[in-house]
Amino acid sequence: MESANKEINSQNKNEVYKNQIKSILECLKSPMARPKALEAILGLCESEELTEIFISLELPKVMIRLLENEEIKEKDQVLQILVNISGKESYLPHFLKINTIHRVLKLIFNTIKSEFEEKNNEKKDKKETYETPEDVILESLDKMLGKDLLYENGKIFDVKMEFDKYVINADKVTDLKGMENETFLNLYFMFLCNLTSYEPGQKGILDLNNENKNFHGVVFFKLLDKFFEYIYHNSFNFCSGIVANISSLKEGRKLILENKIFKIFLIRFDKMNSMKTMNIIRLIRNCSFEYKDYVDDFLEKDGIMFKYLIKLLCLINNADDDKLGIEEIDNIYFSNFDVKEMTEDDKETMNDLIVDVFLILTNSPKAVNEMKNKKVKECIELVEKKAISKCKEDMRNKLIDRLMVIKDCLSKETQELKE
Repeated sequence: MESANKEINSQNKNEVYKNQIKSILECLKSPMARPKALEAILGLCESEELTEIFISLELPKVMIRLLENEEIKEKDQVLQILVNISGKESYLPHFLKINTIHRVLKLIFNTIKSEFEEKNNEKKDKKETYETPEDVILESLDKMLGKDLLYENGKIFDVKMEFDKYVINADKVTDLKGMENETFLNLYFMFLCNLTSYEPGQKGILDLNNENKNFHGVVFFKLLDKFFEYIYHNSFNFCSGIVANISSLKEGRKLILENKIFKIFLIRFDKMNSMKTMNIIRLIRNCSFEYKDYVDDFLEKDGIMFKYLIKLLCLINNADDDKLGIEEIDNIYFSNFDVKEMTEDDKETMNDLIVDVFLILTNSPKAVNEMKNKKVKECIELVEKKAISKCKEDMRNKLIDRLMVIKDCLSKETQELKE
């Protein structure tokens, strides 16, 4: 009887909460009451106890509609709520159900167009505005493949030609000045970064559920195009997190490798800030799982990837890389990478990721020979004591075991190439 009473009281309490929250949501319709209502929602949505109530009242749909409403002035508050709730996996199915990823990408592309391109006096073309998510896909396909939309074996014919400009003009990027909505763009990307932390979100941004396989990855390519174009701007910090998340999915990293986009990350890698550098290391680690089919991609530009990773290991562990006697890394500076702004946890994570790359690639004789040429073993021996000494016990044990395997492999005689 007591248990039944408790259940009834709980139901009554939830009903009261639901009615109160419903009233707050109704206040969103009033321009005068909206700021206070959004402030209340932001505070309440942090409660795990109220999550189911917010879901039953379709909070994701309400917030996305506010975000799309051009008359709403409180976009920053709306985005903060979306960032908050998108960090909870229970909201994800409800975001995906209303096609949130495409809708938000449409807003991002239009923001970039209005804030960056039109202000820089670039050609305005009303036909390039995105009225529907499908417009984003079709416009992207049209630009990538030409108006004939060429396909081969049911797949996109040659996506890489869209990205060749970033290989040919490696140092040319768009300078962004006077960005009024930088905060919005950061929050947009933070929101999508949260959604793509989970596999359903990753599949959603790649359109893997679309029956037409020609659309798979096209919107993601469109996002990558913008990322490369404005890569050094801080507004795109969290965009690098989205890219890293996508690479944790096999289909995502294969799209990156198949279309020769991995090389572009290598070209830009040493010029990124600390956050982007961390995320691109995540991407490199994830992509390295595909070494069997794409080992040559990791050896591009005379094995520059290994030079970068050696330099980073020395930087984050405060090691004197002069002791390595590697002249090739003397001109690698990572000028926008600030070790001082990194926490010890960040350094531990970066050590972990770089060691993972080396460990995974020890399975490839071709990569092993390149690591020997680039003195990876000597670098590890130089930094390992410093790296291990600052790690927590679990990570310390993992590092010791993996470093032992890597050094043992790199100590053996040059292997025959049997790829």
